[in-house]
Amino acid sequence: MCAGNGVPDDHAGRTQLAVYIRSSGEWNEPTRRVVEAVHEIAGVSGGRPRTRALHLWDEAADRFVTVNEPKIVSLDRWAALARDHGRAAISSA
Repeated sequence: MCAGNGVPDDHAGRTQLAVYIRSSGEWNEPTRRVVEAVHEIAGVSGGRPRTRALHLWDEAADRFVTVNEPKIVSLDRWAALARDHGRAAISSA
């Protein structure tokens, strides 16, 4: 995002989440897309983000696994985002 688009580190560091999408099939006509990972971004230095995995796709079980609780986005905000998108929310208890 930084080098190819001329975005300075401090501007890119305002991004809080990175979502990685994986496509199956031909690149121009994928048969399926899945969210492979969700990472929170702690900052950007030298054009490279410092990330921490929150959720990963378990391909064998075909399910999304929580690996860490968010530190940057509050649990309440994360739960609201999940609820708004019809997903099971992370408990904030």
